[in-house]
Amino acid sequence: MGITERKLRQRKAIRSNILKTAIDIAKNEGWKSVSIRKIAEKIEYSTPVIYEHFASKEALLQELEQEGFRLMRVKLLRVKEHEKDTQELVLKLAMTYWDFAWEHIYFYQVMFGLNGNGNCHTEKRMDAPPTYAVETISIMSDALHSLNASVDPKEMVLNWYALSHGFIALAMNQKIVLGEKAVTEMYQRAMLRFIKGIRDDQMSI
Repeated sequence: MGITERKLRQRKAIRSNILKTAIDIAKNEGWKSVSIRKIAEKIEYSTPVIYEHFASKEALLQELEQEGFRLMRVKLLRVKEHEKDTQELVLKLAMTYWDFAWEHIYFYQVMFGLNGNGNCHTEKRMDAPPTYAVETISIMSDALHSLNASVDPKEMVLNWYALSHGFIALAMNQKIVLGEKAVTEMYQRAMLRFIKGIRDDQMSI
């Protein structure tokens, strides 16, 4: 291995360790407690070393946000490639989205500004969403459009997002206290009604 390659691998390892440490702090203390200084203390680096990789906490969170959407996109594409029935595809995509939120809860929090993370609420992030976020939404939008091409796809995907993210945010913030199995079944029933509404062309508001 050459010197340049070794340095690149070392840099990648340090960067990965920084991101992992940020998530570990969030797990224990919430995203508000994540800071460049605290990350440096946890992994015993100097703060300038952290700043060599991330110019700010916001830059670090945006990296995690991108990675979260990338992981979600992979999972949704896998469903899309294997499910041919249109109605079943929409349901499976919705349930995969739901499962992702709980399997990768700290990624989901940083992706959508939950648990003290305000990264996604700035005007800058709303005007320029991550590329993977746009691609992820497009997967669901295309699937919904295939259910009923006469309904506005933007309206459909916004309704789907409001339903899905609303359930997840309420559950994560412990506003729905029914237990994991019960709230998952409730979400699935709501999604089935949503799908039926699209098929029946009753989604206009």
